[in-house]
Amino acid sequence: MSGLGGSPMMLWGSVDPVAASPWGSTGGSLTATGSQADPFGGTSAVSLNDTDAAGQSYRYRAATISQNGSPLIGWFLKQGTSTLNILDVYDNTASVARHQVNVSWSGGTPTLSTRAGAGTLYTPISVGASFWYVRFTADGVLAANVNRIRIFPANNSSDTGTVIVYRRSAALLNDAIDNVVNDEDPLEGSEWVEAPSGVLDGWYMGTKYQLALDVGFIPPTDVSTPFNVSGWDGLGEDIGVNCGMAAMLRAGRKRLTLRWVPDRTAVSAYSDCQMLEPMQGGVEPERNNGLQRRFRMKLLTTTAPFAHFT
Repeated sequence: MSGLGGSPMMLWGSVDPVAASPWGSTGGSLTATGSQADPFGGTSAVSLNDTDAAGQSYRYRAATISQNGSPLIGWFLKQGTSTLNILDVYDNTASVARHQVNVSWSGGTPTLSTRAGAGTLYTPISVGASFWYVRFTADGVLAANVNRIRIFPANNSSDTGTVIVYRRSAALLNDAIDNVVNDEDPLEGSEWVEAPSGVLDGWYMGTKYQLALDVGFIPPTDVSTPFNVSGWDGLGEDIGVNCGMAAMLRAGRKRLTLRWVPDRTAVSAYSDCQMLEPMQGGVEPERNNGLQRRFRMKLLTTTAPFAHFT
């Protein structure tokens, strides 16, 4: 356990607007309704509804994938009225689903299985508010082709039903969090003076809250055992695509807002922050396993102390 209240998660960048452009719909009849409750306590989720039983409908968008191989795709899902949804990475140039995944629901809990193509399925993670974080890879993807991310709310052309979705880039940190330091300091520009009379005065510009910690045992690629964590590899070239730890660091170094979640099973408790370290270098091989990596990370926010720090 990390001592932070659970296993951490980090998010970055904007929310994918699944109800709007660049997303589109094909087949049958499908409605996409935004402003739904999301797992973080906001209203950025989208309800997808296949409303007829005459044709199979799906929502899709082009995905930026910069390398050939097996890209990782992430979704936050909540069961609607449908008991089976379909996710895939579809090669529109070759007209083939590189990996099509069944998301079968039972009592609000999803189970993943391969429907077509090939890739890796990872154990879904409950993140609170009945949402689950779902990940899979798709083998044989060609970067030069037109690739699409697709979601089907219902199982087939004779079914109807809904699913609630939320997409954003996210990485799962290892439980192996060490040397945690949580402190606060005055903001730059604060000053303190002592008058000749001995009276003390000052200008307090505000408070900055800082969280520093060692992140270790980062595997090359995502794994589900012994911990469900993100790997190092992944360029994060699109929302929810190839979101490895290297992509997370790149986002922090670009001064993008990061969302620190100390307990991924209750993501509504979070701190939006920026990364102070490591801005250059700082990533080392793990001491007991040269294939794994570690680094020390320092985060900053001026809003409130970091969530769930214990």
